[in-house]
Amino acid sequence: MLRRPVGWTLRPQKRLGRALARETAGRYVPETATQTSRRQTTAKMFPSIAERLLTRELNALRRSIEAYPSEEQLWSLPPGITNSAGTLTLHLCGNTQHFFGAVLGGTGYVRNRPLEFSERHIPRTALLQVIGASLAALPPVFAALTPAKLAAPFPELVSNQQVSTADFIAHLLSHF
Repeated sequence: MLRRPVGWTLRPQKRLGRALARETAGRYVPETATQTSRRQTTAKMFPSIAERLLTRELNALRRSIEAYPSEEQLWSLPPGITNSAGTLTLHLCGNTQHFFGAVLGGTGYVRNRPLEFSERHIPRTALLQVIGASLAALPPVFAALTPAKLAAPFPELVSNQQVSTADFIAHLLSHF
């Protein structure tokens, strides 16, 4: 995949004269001052937007767990469902605490991914504590994210590929 060099943008074919369009369409050309300003503003806003979205989703998860009528139903598997609400809670919080807390924040959290899918019948109160710990891991990580850190490679390979920290954060947000 061709990566866009920083400070360059793809020249769209529309809004150009025909000769210039044939010459530059689909090629990288220098950004305008407005494009550079927008890109820099977006990079500055991304951490706060991502933190708000992740916090919103973890709080929604908390409300969902609280809404289950019984702890038994948190772990039930109706036909066609492969993971219970309890399992999904452990997995989402494991992702959050590992990738945000340990990898980006250096919290020392040690993930046991197989246990996220095999552990059963953890009390609701313990699940809510896991969600709370995930929420607590976020503010220091997002406060330390700078545009340079977002553009830097994420410290771990993702599907055997190197991606930027910002791209990986967007990927993790899609898990919710």
